[in-house]
Amino acid sequence: MSRGKKRKHGTDSVPDNQVSASSINYTPVQKDLLLPHYPLVRTLRQHVLASLPDSSKVRRKKIAAVGSSIGASKLEAQLAQLLDTALVGCNQPAPRSESEESTWRQWLSFSQKGDESYVTISNGIASSFDQQSEILDFVIWLLFSRERAGSWPKHLLCDGFRKSARDDQSARSTIPEVYSQYPNFRVKALRETPWPHLLALLGQAGERVMINLLTECSVFLKVDSGLDNYLQLTGIPLSELDAGTPNPSLKPQPRKPTEITLVRSRIFYAKPTTTAKGLVHAGFKHIRTCS
Repeated sequence: MSRGKKRKHGTDSVPDNQVSASSINYTPVQKDLLLPHYPLVRTLRQHVLASLPDSSKVRRKKIAAVGSSIGASKLEAQLAQLLDTALVGCNQPAPRSESEESTWRQWLSFSQKGDESYVTISNGIASSFDQQSEILDFVIWLLFSRERAGSWPKHLLCDGFRKSARDDQSARSTIPEVYSQYPNFRVKALRETPWPHLLALLGQAGERVMINLLTECSVFLKVDSGLDNYLQLTGIPLSELDAGTPNPSLKPQPRKPTEITLVRSRIFYAKPTTTAKGLVHAGFKHIRTCS
């Protein structure tokens, strides 16, 4: 009589319904670093898909399909990597508020044009570069206008900009009443590929989505070097934020003995202290002196 196969003990023996939901939905960076500060953390692709209006069904399909084709170009692969690796921290989605409508009216006044949200960006990618640059100028101007006189907005996109001018010509900028004292590499990165291409891909709602992303959210870009390293691109610096109430669903889950790995090369041994009877003595030695 042949013996049955020996049952393996490991992660495969853990029922699916006992696997922690947080370990499936969130990476360690999202769970341990970002979620204590932001009620909602998701990828850039998930964020823009959720930000599009319900009527933008074609745009949703296009954004969801970016990078999925076999013969994708280098630019499409770069955009897909940005959409899937960049993380966005923000508040829970809510119906369009009065502050958002006020921001939109300020944008129309800043750009000196009417409401053209019903049309797509004209002239293709060339126009989207100019549009992205103008949106960045507006966002920086808006962040400074929200602050009281003499104060500086705690926002990464405002680094290097000031309300007061200097005597040299290098302090001038294209932003009204805002002067540049030194270059901001984050603003420069947002003006370059693939961000204008993302703006063009968003279509009619592109301006609203991009303005909301840059003013109300924080974007974290994944760094190639190291393991799960991120660079904050926009938003209030993470060091300036207070951690909120911990999410009950993110409490540490008990681990099974089969999930614990002991690496023999990292185990250190020491000679135990014994009693007069030769038994192992627990705790400190009786001759130990407190310093």
